[in-house]
Amino acid sequence: MKKTEMTVAEAKRLVAEMFANGKNPMEQFGITWEEAETIERNNPGLTLKCPEEPLKRYAY
Repeated sequence: MKKTEMTVAEAKRLVAEMFANGKNPMEQFGITWEEAETIERNNPGLTLKCPEEPLKRYAY
């Protein structure tokens, strides 16, 4: 399998896991959108806006 094919396969597996058992990603992580927004507001360093792609956020 080529590297690109592996990446696509890994992405599909990850998305399937996030929506497993009829849950959405927030339910899988056991958090509400309100809680996530509060965490982000109180800890702005948890997310980073990349200058090349200003609409994307990356967690680390």
